[in-house]
Amino acid sequence: MIAEAAKRRLFLMEAMWTHFFPAMAKLRELVKDGSIGDVRLVRADFCFRAAFDPRSRLFDPGLGGGALLDVGVYTVAFARMVLDRDPIKIVSAAHIGESGVDEESAFILQYSGGAIASLCCGVRVSTPHEAFVYGTDGWIRVPHLFWQPDRIILCRDGMEKEFPFPRLGNGYSFEAMEAGNCMRAGKLESDIMPWSKTLSIMRSMDMIRAQWNLVYPTER
Repeated sequence: MIAEAAKRRLFLMEAMWTHFFPAMAKLRELVKDGSIGDVRLVRADFCFRAAFDPRSRLFDPGLGGGALLDVGVYTVAFARMVLDRDPIKIVSAAHIGESGVDEESAFILQYSGGAIASLCCGVRVSTPHEAFVYGTDGWIRVPHLFWQPDRIILCRDGMEKEFPFPRLGNGYSFEAMEAGNCMRAGKLESDIMPWSKTLSIMRSMDMIRAQWNLVYPTER
């Protein structure tokens, strides 16, 4: 799709809605301006308990089932957004359920400069759905439902400062506004979610599931 968009000079953007929330823009700003020092560790979890149905999109490998594709992508994308580069090493483990998809998994991503991301996802257990960015001078917490945030909390010097950002509608408006702004400006891709970032996230996810020998029927 990216190659075709480039060939035809058409706008294309992945709808990774989390990245377009004002709260995430503020998080990127705080990281960039050194408010927490050098980022050394990123943590994110996205697990929820789903009723098992081997024919559902969550548990049917023919439908791309499993936690990684459904919700794990949000954790990988969050780490990519914060650290802004590809990992140099990935170590992961997963439980493959009876239907042949990943039901719970955890992965560690190591980056140049020594930064590490610790991520997990699942469809059979529930977790707080929080994300953290730890730096040498403080940390940033994205509370419950980090993937559609309405606030972030900056913690440093023993003090906390909250930045609230009320949601607009169902939360999808922000990515729609970005797409509209890009097209009006004649851009082919978004600065927030460029093609290179989409490809980087996909490379990481492919590396993760390759460690589990997880292949979908359409790939055979």
